[in-house]
Amino acid sequence: MTWDRRTSVVELFRAVDALDRPRVEALCADLVEDLRVDERPYPLDQAHRVLGELRRKRYLEPLRRVADALIQAGRSDPTIRRHYAQALLDQGVLTAAVAVLERLLEDVASSPYEATEARGLLGRAYKQMYVTTAPTAPERRRRFLELAVEHYRGVYDQAGLARHGINLVALLVRAREDGVDLPGDPLLIARNVLAAATGLGHAAACGTTAPRWRRAWRWAGTRRRWSGCTPTSARAPTRSRSPGPCGSCGTCGSWTRPANPACPCCRCWRARCWPVGRPVTSRSARPS
Repeated sequence: MTWDRRTSVVELFRAVDALDRPRVEALCADLVEDLRVDERPYPLDQAHRVLGELRRKRYLEPLRRVADALIQAGRSDPTIRRHYAQALLDQGVLTAAVAVLERLLEDVASSPYEATEARGLLGRAYKQMYVTTAPTAPERRRRFLELAVEHYRGVYDQAGLARHGINLVALLVRAREDGVDLPGDPLLIARNVLAAATGLGHAAACGTTAPRWRRAWRWAGTRRRWSGCTPTSARAPTRSRSPGPCGSCGTCGSWTRPANPACPCCRCWRARCWPVGRPVTSRSARPS
């Protein structure tokens, strides 16, 4: 069977969703063969979709082979190379993954998103090296741990992504347990990650756990503002949102999302949405 660039990709997506591994591997083999014999450049957006679908269902070996064939065929843009490095990491081929990511990091200096992703994956690679190295090689383990912390700290300070902050906290705690002296307070970083990720991390960020009934709300015109964060010296910035209709979320208008446990007043799942109005528990409460 030969690869048809108009119809075979649809068959591949269906096989991926159906978890039909033999069919997926056969179609990916056809795609690799098509890339080797066809001189025409493969559509970039379709290549991104194929790699994304394969990674979503963790078809790691087909993902690696397809990405490798795309790079050989001249489609070596940063996204394809990142997928290739991720496939190598997931398969435990760490040295090759680090080489790909270091070169990628040099080439994507003008692309903040890809640079952030590449540096985060470098932190992951060195973290895996640290975990797989036996305690009988303490100096090597220490070097891998320092490199992992360096990359995670750099990408967290630059982009502020919660997943990199969580990895940084875990590695700093592990460094303390292993007697490795590294700069940084994991508790403080964890509080900052919580506050940034939930948008309601006042108690964690300020080091106080005041009961909910003491958290004061007040109206200021048509906006509801937080004023219950203590102590004053560590007070979080005041935030506000305009209330939505009949208690819906003022930012996204969500009615049916599950409740956010950190949010005392809104049923919206989005942590960045500020709680407004009264809780809405079902679609039947929505005004007609």
